[in-house]
Amino acid sequence: MPLDTANLVKWFQERPFWIQEAARRLLTKENLVEQDLSELAAICRQQGAQPTTTPKPAALPQSAFAQKASGVALRLNGISEVKGIEALNPRSPLTFNHEPLTIVYGGTGVGKSGYIRILNNVCGSKNRRKLLGNVFKGNAAQSCKISYALNGTAKEIVWQPSDGLQAELAVLEIYDSECGQVYVNAENEVTFEPWLLGVFQRLVEACTAVDGILQTEIAALPSNKPVIPVEFAASPAAIWYAQLNAQTSREPWGTGEPGETPFSTRKPERVINGLNDRLTRARKIFIDSGKEEYDLLVKGICSDVRILVERMVEDTLLNEVVRRFRRAVHTQNKIGWLAKIKPEDCQMIDELMTKYSRYEHSQPNEAPVPLPEPDDVATDLTRLQAWLKEFSERKIPQPLPTK
Repeated sequence: MPLDTANLVKWFQERPFWIQEAARRLLTKENLVEQDLSELAAICRQQGAQPTTTPKPAALPQSAFAQKASGVALRLNGISEVKGIEALNPRSPLTFNHEPLTIVYGGTGVGKSGYIRILNNVCGSKNRRKLLGNVFKGNAAQSCKISYALNGTAKEIVWQPSDGLQAELAVLEIYDSECGQVYVNAENEVTFEPWLLGVFQRLVEACTAVDGILQTEIAALPSNKPVIPVEFAASPAAIWYAQLNAQTSREPWGTGEPGETPFSTRKPERVINGLNDRLTRARKIFIDSGKEEYDLLVKGICSDVRILVERMVEDTLLNEVVRRFRRAVHTQNKIGWLAKIKPEDCQMIDELMTKYSRYEHSQPNEAPVPLPEPDDVATDLTRLQAWLKEFSERKIPQPLPTK
């Protein structure tokens, strides 16, 4: 089935400019490098910010499509003057006759595969790989001459690996034993991928890479803070919230009110004492102002209780053997502590983590999870404080005597 090259070009010209530019580059060089992706991301960013000033895209090379259309006659005539590639040093060109079949034969190591690898890079196949140099020639520049006939017109090019895919020769399909393994055994691969489908596949990959670049840039930008309702502007939570800005450092854990010492550097005992102090203030607001304003404070307290439990798992239960965001595992004079752990410890941790995670992570489209009243939180903090004292004083069991 012949390609409708006019409609292909028209379809691309109706796409956003940065996609047109990505397609143009793919049709002329096939594979995009990091610099291409960065430039495409910049074009996309400019088009989004000032769409009326976006430069006019360069014309798509219709010839690249036309070569795939029916009626194009392409014949490979030969490869000659190979220099610095795969230890090839031919005394005469490798020529292909005008019959339907040409057989190239020879002993092991004479260079048959080297010629195929050249064609894989020139014509573009699924099994392209970097061409090795000629160890006998030092750092000699790599090049070769390729002669072919296009629609009866004889042509010859001097090709270097840096030239990459040659658009006029892309119509050739290269099959060797290595390509066969790719086509047959590679996961999620069709038996054969048509050239045009391959172009669109690489375009999708380029769009995904550009999206990743832009998402990384967006994540690094400071976000605009939502406005606190006027009726809560004087609350402690609103006062704390107003102090946040783009220069506020990110604490490793804890979402509570700012203090002299970050939560990440406090001992669990001090954290529990601090939470009890905040709970006392929240209890007063609960009595004086009602549950709505109380919920603004207790939400942060519940979040910090959950993080406290996580911290106690790492620091107390596991004795800092492993910690999040730390590569090393510290076992010296520490790992024996783990023998103290009992099933009841794990059960308590699991109960509290489940309970306080629900308060923090309940979604708007789910049934709302009512936040706990002050007495409920106070009971859990007392329970944690008692467990912390008991576990810290618990003796490490002695190993049973061996027989």
